[in-house]
Amino acid sequence: MRNILAFLTKFGSIDRDIWQLQLSKGEKVIERKIFLKGKISSRNYIYAESILALERLEENFRKELLETQTPIGKVWRQQRIETFKEIVETGKKPVGELSKYFSVPPESNLLFRSYCVLTNGKSVMMITEHFPESYFLED
Repeated sequence: MRNILAFLTKFGSIDRDIWQLQLSKGEKVIERKIFLKGKISSRNYIYAESILALERLEENFRKELLETQTPIGKVWRQQRIETFKEIVETGKKPVGELSKYFSVPPESNLLFRSYCVLTNGKSVMMITEHFPESYFLED
């Protein structure tokens, strides 16, 4: 089991176009930044950034995300929302300031993947998940 630590949930207008979501600058979004951590170990396993197209979300879904720290996947399951995920980017980048949250050296790397989530044929969110590269390397 994992716990979630949401350290930023922001509601407002997007400051740039996001072609993957067909979002234009100025549209209303929810931006969420979270860590998923082990329930027993308290170790951070994933850092995720999400951008959700506010007008495309069901009211109950939107309310749950804004008022609780429930993981997005759990909200999908609870509300029985059918989704399709499309990977739009993968790669590697320096861990930088996130190193303290993963207890890894600042010069190490994060692996990441970004995907769009579609519901009823519409892109409703883009999620980028980050994992320390060292979690996948043998000692």
